[in-house]
Amino acid sequence: MKSEFESLFSPLQVGECHIKNRIIQTSIAGASIFGWMKRRSFSKEAAEFLQERAKKEVGLIITGVEYLYNPLFGTPLYRGEKKFIKLKDFMENFHKTGAKLFVQVSPSMGRNAPLNNTLSYIYKHEILKKILKPILDLDSICTSSSSNPNVWADGCFSKTMSSDRAKKIIDAYTRSAVLLKESRVDGIEIDALHFGGFLDSFALKYANTRDDIYAREVEDRLSLHTQIIRSIKEACGKNFAVSVRLSAVSHTKSFRRGAVIGEEYIEEGKSIEDSIKMSKILIDAGCDMLNCDSGTYDAIYWAHPPIYMKDNCNLEDVAKLKKEVSVPVVCSGKMDVDTASKAITEGLIDAAGFGRNFLVDPNWIVKIQADTPEEIKPCINCHIGCFRCSKVDQSPNLKSVSDLKKVGHCAINPLTMQKNKYKYKPIKNVKKIAIVGGGISGMEAALLLKKRGHVPVIYEKESELGGICADFSKMSFKNRERQLLDWYRNQIAQQEIEVRKNVLIDDVSLFKEDEVILATGSVAKRSVIPELESMTISARDYLKYDIELGKNVVILGGGHTGVEIAYELAFKGIIATIIEEKSTILSDSNIPYPNASFLKDSLSSFKIPVHLSAHIVEVKDNVIKIVSAGSKKRFIDVDTLIDCSGNIIPKDIKIKGRKVYRIGNCKKIGDIQKAIYDAWDVASKI
Repeated sequence: MKSEFESLFSPLQVGECHIKNRIIQTSIAGASIFGWMKRRSFSKEAAEFLQERAKKEVGLIITGVEYLYNPLFGTPLYRGEKKFIKLKDFMENFHKTGAKLFVQVSPSMGRNAPLNNTLSYIYKHEILKKILKPILDLDSICTSSSSNPNVWADGCFSKTMSSDRAKKIIDAYTRSAVLLKESRVDGIEIDALHFGGFLDSFALKYANTRDDIYAREVEDRLSLHTQIIRSIKEACGKNFAVSVRLSAVSHTKSFRRGAVIGEEYIEEGKSIEDSIKMSKILIDAGCDMLNCDSGTYDAIYWAHPPIYMKDNCNLEDVAKLKKEVSVPVVCSGKMDVDTASKAITEGLIDAAGFGRNFLVDPNWIVKIQADTPEEIKPCINCHIGCFRCSKVDQSPNLKSVSDLKKVGHCAINPLTMQKNKYKYKPIKNVKKIAIVGGGISGMEAALLLKKRGHVPVIYEKESELGGICADFSKMSFKNRERQLLDWYRNQIAQQEIEVRKNVLIDDVSLFKEDEVILATGSVAKRSVIPELESMTISARDYLKYDIELGKNVVILGGGHTGVEIAYELAFKGIIATIIEEKSTILSDSNIPYPNASFLKDSLSSFKIPVHLSAHIVEVKDNVIKIVSAGSKKRFIDVDTLIDCSGNIIPKDIKIKGRKVYRIGNCKKIGDIQKAIYDAWDVASKI
C-alpha cells in the first residue's frame, strides 16, 4: 500500500469504541438491518450485504436508517424480541471481521416522506387516512417540527409534533438503544441534524415556526436532541457510542429551492456558524462523533451528490467544523481516496465516509491496499440504482412503492442486494459468442461470458470501445464515466477478450461464432427543419467531434441530454436557449431526483432561457419564431441548433442462420442500468 494512504488506515477512537481504520461506510438506503419498506424483522439480505463489506477491511459500518416507528403498521423499533436475538447472533460473526457497527435511527421521515400520487391522495383524504391508519399511519410518518410542505407532493403539509410525542420519541430512542447494546451493536447514530428531516427541522430557520420551548434560542431548538442523547448515555453508559448525523451547511434558499456551488444566496437553513454552535451543544450532551455532509432535501444534491457536483464537495465546510469541536468528525459526499487520506493527514477531518462505493465494488478497500486502484470499478454517481425516487416539475411523480423497495441496488453492479436474482454459473459446453457493439452493454456481456467460460468476440464499428458512453462522457463533469470506460477497457484487455475494431456488420450470417449478441446501441432521432438543416447538429455529433458553435445556440429538446449540454455550455460562457415541446423540462420519470433537482437549480442560477410547450413555426434569416405556453410568440437568433430530440432503435441487421439476442438500446431505449442488466439477463443464461 502507498505510504500516502497510511493515515486512512490508522485507528480511530470514538468515545470508548476503537475502530481499526478511518474508512466509514455511511448509511445506505436499503441496508437497514431490520428491513426496508416491509413489516419489520431481521433482514438476511441486508445482513449479508453488511457482513460481506465488513470482511473487506472497512473500519466502521453504519446501517441503513431504522425508524423508531415502522412506516408500515407503526410497530415501535424496540418491539419484537426475535429480531434482536438474531441481531446478537449476527454481531458475533460480524465482530470477527474486525469491523464495528452503528445502527442509524430516525424518529420519522417528516416532510421528506415520499408521497407518490396514491399516498398524496390518501393523505389529503381524512376518512381514507383514518381507515388505513393501523397499516399506514401517514400523520405519524409525516410529523415534523411544524406544518411544512412535503418535499414531493403539492398540497400536503407535515403534522406538527406534540409535546406528548416528544416524550414518546425520547423513550423509544432509549429503549431501542438499550436493546441494540444488548445485541452487541457498537453504537447508535441519531439522524439528528440531517437532510431537513424530522429532528433537523427543529434547527432550520425556515422549517421551525413553532411558538413553544422548541423554537426560541438554539439550545431550545435542540432540547429534544440533547434529551435523546443524555437519555441514551444514561441508560447505556459511556462504552456505547453515540454518533450524530449532521448536515454542516444546508445550502437552502427556501422550501424546494437549493443553492448550487458558487451561487450567491441567503442561507435559510443552517450556516456553518450555526452548525458549529449546535455541534458543541450536542457534544456537551454526550455525542461521541459527528458524521457530516451538507444539504437538505430541498438542496438534496449536496447530501446525494450527482455526477455534476465536484468531488469532495462538502470537505471545505466540514473542515471548518472540525477546527471548532472536540470529537471525531467524518466527512462524506463524493469523497475520493487520495483527497480523503490527505485531509486526514492534515487534520482537516478525522475519517472519511463512503456510501455508493460499497454498492459498486465491495472489494475497493482491498484493492487500494494491494496497490491496484485501477481494478476498482468506479461509482459514476448516477443514482439510477441506489436512489429510485424521481420527481417531475412540482407535482408528485414518484416511482411506484414496489420500486421504492429496490433502493440499495446499483446500476452498474447487478449483484448488489440481488444475488438471488442475478446469478451465474460456469458452463459445461463452451461456445464462441459474437458480440456486435462494444458499448457498455456489449463489454459487460463479454466480461460475464468470459467469466463463465465462453469465448466472446467483440465487433466494434468505431476505433475504440465505449459506444454512446464514449461520446457523452466527453462533457467536462463526466470524469467518473470516463473512469468507468477506462475500467471496462482495461478489464477487456486483461481478460484477453478478442476485439475487432473498425468493423461494420450488417448481416449476422457472416459470423462463424455459435451465437450472436446484438449490442449495436441507438441512433439519434432527427427533427428535420429544412430551413435550419445547414446549422443543425445532433447532440452526439457535437460531443463526438467537438464542433465549434456559433454565438447564438438553440437546443431543441429539454430532456436529460439537452439540459446537460446547456449546463456544459454555460461553463464555457455560452448561454444557450432551450426549446421544449412538453410542459416541463426533464420530464422523464427515470431521472433520479438529486440529478434533476441540481440541473433545474443550475439552469435557474445561470439564467438559461427555457421555453416550454414551444414549437418552431417560422424560420427567416437565422431567426426562428416560436410559439410557447400561453400562445406567446418570440423571435430567437440562432447560429447553431443542437438537436436533442432523443434516440431511436437503429435499422435492424440482417438475421439468418444464427441464434441472436438483443441487449441495450438496440432492444429498447434506456439508461446505463438497463444496458448492464440486459447484458446479465442474456450472458448469464447462454
